[in-house]
Amino acid sequence: MHFFYRAYTFTSPLLLPQIRDTLNKLGPWEWIDRDNDDLGEYLSAHIPEDSWLKLYVRGTGAYQLDIKFRPEMEKAVAEKAFDVLHERVKTVLLPGLKATQIEPTPPVDR
Repeated sequence: MHFFYRAYTFTSPLLLPQIRDTLNKLGPWEWIDRDNDDLGEYLSAHIPEDSWLKLYVRGTGAYQLDIKFRPEMEKAVAEKAFDVLHERVKTVLLPGLKATQIEPTPPVDR
């Protein structure tokens, strides 16, 4: 199994419920509300291949989007699949959230 991780912090004028609704409209994954004693409120979407997208609140209008991709496939195929997922995050999800001040950051959970 290969592991691929990326994470971005960003700002957005949207509130967490608006972000959830927007992400669900953008698809293809279903985003659901989560809550954790340590992490607070966040959103998550399960994607194929035992992989996840998670969006954490970092402050008023500040968020972090984590990509955790753990496919059970040949490495070259997995790398291409991750590139497609990562490109969708950068070109569809973040723009759809009106994200600004986008910066790479270490993921919350590995």
